[in-house]
Amino acid sequence: MVPRVAPYVDEAMLFSPARNLIVHGHMGTSIIDVTSELREGMSLRGIDRYTFQIMPFSFLAQAAWYRAAGMGLFQLRMLSALFGILGLLAWYTVFARPGENRAAALLALAFISTDFVFVLAGAFGRNDMMAASLAAAGIASYVSWREKRFLRAVLVSQCFVAASIFTHPAGLLGLSAVVILALSLDRGRIGIKPLLVAPVPYIVAAAAWGLYILRAPDIFAEQLRTNAANRFGGFSAPLQAFWLEIRMRYLAEFGFRDGDGAAARLKVILLVLYFAGPLLVLLTPALRQRRPVRALLWITAADFLIFGITEGTKQGYYLVHVLPLMEGLLALWIAETWSARRSLRPVLAGVAVVFVGMNLLRIGGIWHKDRLHNEYGEAVEYLKGNTAPSQRIVGSCELAFGLGFDANLVDDHRLGYFSHKQPDVVVVNDRYRELFARMKVYKPEVAAYVEELLRSRFTKRYDRNGWQVYVRTS
Repeated sequence: MVPRVAPYVDEAMLFSPARNLIVHGHMGTSIIDVTSELREGMSLRGIDRYTFQIMPFSFLAQAAWYRAAGMGLFQLRMLSALFGILGLLAWYTVFARPGENRAAALLALAFISTDFVFVLAGAFGRNDMMAASLAAAGIASYVSWREKRFLRAVLVSQCFVAASIFTHPAGLLGLSAVVILALSLDRGRIGIKPLLVAPVPYIVAAAAWGLYILRAPDIFAEQLRTNAANRFGGFSAPLQAFWLEIRMRYLAEFGFRDGDGAAARLKVILLVLYFAGPLLVLLTPALRQRRPVRALLWITAADFLIFGITEGTKQGYYLVHVLPLMEGLLALWIAETWSARRSLRPVLAGVAVVFVGMNLLRIGGIWHKDRLHNEYGEAVEYLKGNTAPSQRIVGSCELAFGLGFDANLVDDHRLGYFSHKQPDVVVVNDRYRELFARMKVYKPEVAAYVEELLRSRFTKRYDRNGWQVYVRTS
């Protein structure tokens, strides 16, 4: 876990419903104003009582964890870290099976556990690590029991995968993986019983969610419909979707964002090694001829196709669902080549050292910046010392980890334009600046209102490390 990462907006939005379930008996995201929006056109009606746009399993898992461990940012992130351990154990199991190659599995474990994408997913309270690790546990369960207890392999794997899907829709990659494994390795064993058993976990989970949805079906339909809008455009333009997949999800994460310098672009070496893993395995007959390994290659291709077409946001967070498989394949190839071609051992050792070393440097850089204390913490301390409980603070909702989730803070980047609730203090960070810039394009009248309000009725009292605090003067 990386404790020096500043809180992120998504962490607050995932924490609030779980906390409210314990404290207030409902799963609303009460930290966000219902008239606001997280994305253009996204409705938040009723979100202060019902959170439908996020799958519910993470809220229930958090609530159970908080009753045992207490509530806070540390506990939220610790839960992600614990699921990260589950993911590591699962991927070790998966890569130990093809040829019973323990060396390959250990190398895969070393690659995944030091991968900065995986480590950061375990340091954040987003639900990505939980969903990815539950899916990996589903794959590992199937691989472990398929030979001797096939029905158990089907049932247990689908329990994990169902939990993953009801944590985040990206869990569908786990379902795809188990289906590919079954069709590749056990096609002749798929009979009536496995087909009857497999849907049971999904039916149970859907029924439980359905009972919750029935409390406010109109709000559910509105939240889900507006949250899903523009996320599936890849079906109409698949080539463009795949180009965006490469440019926005992969290249942007590995040094090619606007403003990245030459040093940041060295991370492209890691990206080359990720994609080299499946390709080198495909080009190695001794590996390609093994049915379990071919199944892993098909799963890798399916992951890329599914994300490329169906996932429209192209966020780097979701790489935790696909990179461990690519790293494991790279480890398989290195272990196989190490045994078969002694002359290449120095090169193979160098590749492994470069891969692990570059990832550790990336993690070390994030640790050194310590944005949790140097940026976020200082802004929170200023607000605590210079605002009164009677003042209405408007700012990005991750401030609630420092100010309190039942405090006088609300997230509304339109500053009361729709709610007509005027702020006394406005906190602007990178997220709010981005939202202000986007409003100039799709809601120029609101952007003009925000600019005029801050100019004419507020005074900037704090400006450090990308955080500004504006206080009402009239």
